[in-house]
Amino acid sequence: MVEKYDILTEARTNSYATIKYAPIALNDSFICVTKCMKHFNLMHTYIYYQQEMIMNMIWLLLFFIPLTLLHSNTTIAKDNFDLQIDKIAHLSTSFGLYFFFHTMYSDSLLPMISDTIPIPLHSMLSSTIVGLSYEVYQSTPYSKSDGFSIHDMIYNLVGIGLARFTHEVFLYIKG
Repeated sequence: MVEKYDILTEARTNSYATIKYAPIALNDSFICVTKCMKHFNLMHTYIYYQQEMIMNMIWLLLFFIPLTLLHSNTTIAKDNFDLQIDKIAHLSTSFGLYFFFHTMYSDSLLPMISDTIPIPLHSMLSSTIVGLSYEVYQSTPYSKSDGFSIHDMIYNLVGIGLARFTHEVFLYIKG
């Protein structure tokens, strides 16, 4: 006769828990499953922090974007696509941010939002979020800029796309 185990209680109390026969409830009947649950707490903590990071990003977006729109000084910059030092800075910074985030995600120095999204897409999303956050900041009264520039945001996206393309070309040549 196999005793009934509470897997979560066992794993939480013993971080190196090895459960040889762990019954799992299925419609009031128990099935014995051989399962090794080493380092369960580390996995649980990692997943918890991933979920917490996603929620923090959502809360930041839900808090700051409407807050900036409520300010009467929120402005959209009257800008154009002329190649100026500002546009080159947006393009080159976004280009560099893509490779920065790609390196950080590849070396596991930053937790990824989801394991199903590939690292290049994570890098593109993270770079876009940084660029968008900066543009939203520029639309606030705290910034001494002209406001949110759609043209700057497009240059950010072009820089990210150019970085992704360059990365693929280098991988193809290396490959």
